[in-house]
Formats: sequence, C-alpha cells, structure tokens
Amino acid sequence: MENLGIKTFWKNADGITSNQKDNQILKNDCYINIKLHCANYISHGTWWQRTFGGYDSIALITSLNYKAGDDLIEAITVQNRKKVKIEQSNNLAINKIIGEKIPSTADSLSMDVKMIALKNDKLQDKFDMLNKSEYQTALQLTPKSVGQIITITSLIKNLLTDSGPQYQIEASFAGIISSQKENEPISNGKLTKGVLIFIATDPNYPFENADVSKFNLKNYSLCYGDDEVKCTYAVFIISTDDLRGSDQNSSWFKKYTLARRNLDKIKQAKEQIEAEKIYKDSIDIWMVGNTLLGADVNYLEKEKTQIINAIMAELDEQYLINSQNIIQPAIFSYSNDILKGLTGGTAINSLKEALPATGSFLEQELNIDPTIPIDSEQLKNIYITRNQLFDFIGKDKKAYIDKLDKNNIKWIISL
Repeated sequence: MENLGIKTFWKNADGITSNQKDNQILKNDCYINIKLHCANYISHGTWWQRTFGGYDSIALITSLNYKAGDDLIEAITVQNRKKVKIEQSNNLAINKIIGEKIPSTADSLSMDVKMIALKNDKLQDKFDMLNKSEYQTALQLTPKSVGQIITITSLIKNLLTDSGPQYQIEASFAGIISSQKENEPISNGKLTKGVLIFIATDPNYPFENADVSKFNLKNYSLCYGDDEVKCTYAVFIISTDDLRGSDQNSSWFKKYTLARRNLDKIKQAKEQIEAEKIYKDSIDIWMVGNTLLGADVNYLEKEKTQIINAIMAELDEQYLINSQNIIQPAIFSYSNDILKGLTGGTAINSLKEALPATGSFLEQELNIDPTIPIDSEQLKNIYITRNQLFDFIGKDKKAYIDKLDKNNIKWIISL
C-alpha cells in the first residue's frame, strides 16, 4: 500500500494544560526528559508475502541530539530488533527513556526515529548484539555517559552506512530551546512539553485535517477516538523536572563528604582556636567542592547555588554538634568566606530566585544593580552575626529540601 508520507502531531500530555505557551520549555529553566512511549510497525508486505505468508526483520533506532553552541552530542540507540508478521500491528517499544534530566541549557534538542527492514542475516546479528540493555543508554551529560554514547553511536552509524537500509519510517523533530515564551511554539519549532506523534500515513489512514484532540494513548497503543491507529507510528513524551537532587558519584559530592568528615576532628579539640581552624579547613574544602559543582554541566545554575547553600547548612549543623563542649565565640569570623562561597559571582536577581532569604538580605545590604554579578569585594563590609547568617541559610535550605520532597526526590547527602 502506498505510503503518503510522515505526519507530525503535538498534543498536551494528560494532566497538564493544553496551552502550548504554558508548556514551552525555556532556557536554563528545567531538566528535560524524553521518552519513547510506544512505537508500532505494520507492513502490507510484498505480493509473495501476502500470498504465502511472510515476515519482516525490523530494527527500531532512535537518536537524540544535544546542541549547545559548538558542542554537539548525538546518542543513537537500537531500541529493538524483531522479526514481525506482515499485515498486523507490532508494538516495538514501551517506555524507552532516550533522554533523562537533560538541563535546558542547550540551544536545541532534536529527536529522530527510524524503522528499517533488514535483509541481511549477518546485519541482523549485529543489530541483535546492540539490542541489549547495556547499549541502550539514555542521553546524559556525565563524561562517562558521553564516552559510552559516542562509542555506541559510532557503531550504529557504521552499520547504517554499510547496510543500505530500507526505511519503513524515518521522522525527526528539532526543538529550539529559547528564552522567551511564544503563543505558538510548536509551529515555530520550539521544544514543548507534551506528546509528539509521528505517523506514516497511507490511503486508509491519511489523517488529513486530523483533530489532534482525538489522539489518545490506551496502554501502549495510539488511538484516534475509540479506534487503534493501524499504521506505523512512534510516540514520544516530553516532560520536565524542576530539580535534579544530589549526585553521590560526582567529584563535588566526594569533596563535600571530605569537608564533613574533617569536622569530626573537632571532637578531639580542646581549645576554641583549634576548633575554629578545623572549621575553616572544612570551609576551604567546601569552596573546592563549589568550584567542582560549578563545572558540572548536568546541573542548572540555580540548583547549583541551592546545593551549595544546603551543604553549608549541614556542615555548620555538624560543627555545632561536634563542638558542644567548646565555648563559641561571640563574633563569627567566617561570614565573609561563606557569603563569598554562596554568591560565587551570581547576580542579586538570580540569587534571590535560588536563595530567597539570603538574596533578599544581600539586596538590602549591598544596594547594587541586581542584574550584575556580585563582586566578592562588595561583601567585605557586610556585618552579620552567626545566628543571622545561618537563619537565612537554614530557611533557604528548608525551601530547597521541601521542593525536592514535593518532586519525590530524596536529598541524599550521606556526609
């Protein structure tokens, strides 16, 4: 049967607003998840297959491209390799995550899906090898993940080049991540939360002037109204998370753990000056951890600041516990160092968004342009007591942890 071409549709996901503008994904605002919810293959076969019965050997391949400036990361994955009967629906994928918590710092994310017919037995064996869980890695930006992705992508590209594949469906969508919302982001190629549908149409299912609201998902099948769509199609679900949480495998987490363990030395301290020196050492280690976290491309700047603040709150809580038998000084001498570590050249407006209590205090004290990064020299003349400082830090930590809880993300800092 004649293929009339690929048609692309977008609709809102269940439980979120149907307004495209409200669902548009903005730069530096969230973490992006892309899931291949389901993929269906149907072929009417050749005359010989229809007469005597036959099968198609199909490979389902997805790719996700992350582009930020001159940096381009491409993740190609074999999601399934299957022998299927002709003239019947064959579901090839269920809930395949192809991108997980990707920060919206990129300029664009583009996704591509291919279903190819494999005619060569040796080629089928090679695709079978790549159709294993250890090779089906979702796009993440950690160095380890990127290295694995590059290797797998290269292998699959070579197979596609060598095979001369017969594409049954090949569809793509490139979503631009912009800074401002638009009324019709989908038509302007902007990445938007929701359900993205690719359908290989035919004369029986042309989907001319289709009513997008009639598309719905029943389990892992695409339906139009009450009827299952009897075409080759792929359905992606694009969603977002506000927060990522801590990463125990990161270098910065390990540095923060070292800062915490260093505070255990205070239990053996006999004089205040000795305890203060240990505390200052932990602050210095915390600063190094802040630098490492600042270079972590998996995190948005806002959450980096929130993590830095939360860690400082926990370090100070531990300091107080470990130094209970030591008289605390009336004047806290490390306020400037801690404020410097918290702000890290961040502008007041950005700091208030990440740390409302601390940011509002600094806004009143500094009286500077809130859009310009804070200079550490501007913090030197600020006077603040220990209780005041850690009251702000504690409030901001609680706000962050509460948001994590609301998003069902556990705050894991086993310092």
